Amino acid sequence: MILTESLQLGRIAIAYLYQNAITQDRADNFRFYDEVTKEGVDLPEMQQLPGELVLLQRVSPEHMSEVRVGRMQVQGAPPGVPVQAPFRLLIAEQGSTKSIKIFQDNADSIASSFHTVWGGRVGRLQLVEVSIVASVQVSSTEGAAAFIRDDVTHVGAAMRNHLGRNFNVFGMKLGSGMFVVQGAEALPLGGAHLELSIDSNPQDVRLLQVTLAAKWQALQLRVSDMQIPDQAKEAIGKRDFIELNVEAKQPETYVSQVYNYLQQHVIPFLAASGQ
Repeated sequence: MILTESLQLGRIAIAYLYQNAITQDRADNFRFYDEVTKEGVDLPEMQQLPGELVLLQRVSPEHMSEVRVGRMQVQGAPPGVPVQAPFRLLIAEQGSTKSIKIFQDNADSIASSFHTVWGGRVGRLQLVEVSIVASVQVSSTEGAAAFIRDDVTHVGAAMRNHLGRNFNVFGMKLGSGMFVVQGAEALPLGGAHLELSIDSNPQDVRLLQVTLAAKWQALQLRVSDMQIPDQAKEAIGKRDFIELNVEAKQPETYVSQVYNYLQQHVIPFLAASGQ
């Protein structure tokens, strides 16, 4: 079984991607730095890279806070096909022992500073992503790999024999597409695509590593292409399109939802696996 009280955050990050890949200048970068500092956020190190501004606070090799603003490189684009790079705001912290509320408050201040400087030029919101990497201990003497193998995925010896050798690292991945359900049947993290990974940690056999990512993608859907319950048609009215996730909310709104889902759904799922 897992020790639910041993939950420890490793890394938390939120990223906003916007349509217009604007060109930054030094004046904007220093103005943003001044705005962030004025809000009381301590990020003393500033790097002005080609196409990106980076603000850092290095507390220790394991603990670092970072903010990145600039054009995001698009990976995997087909050769010869022009793809416009989105403009990204990334706020992340790794290895902190502070309360998640402090991260949320700092992220809110940084996002407000971002919109003060670039808000009128970045265009439409394309995507918001929150990712959390956490660890939790397993009480079994056989370790986290055995917990995933025997209690979560139930991969028995008869199955493993076909592999012809022993494996000491186990993991699983789950995905859940975007659901938009309102009212009493509303689902947690509505409107978001979820990715969940659970892995054993080869560096500490008793630790499970949990990676949870939620992605709110901005969408415009044609009403005529959708299957809509009769009770929802009145709320839609005569609109031809429905827009989802097009307005950026403060980081606290997104981060708290993902962290609550980790605590209230993922950890109980793992705890039930060991019973």
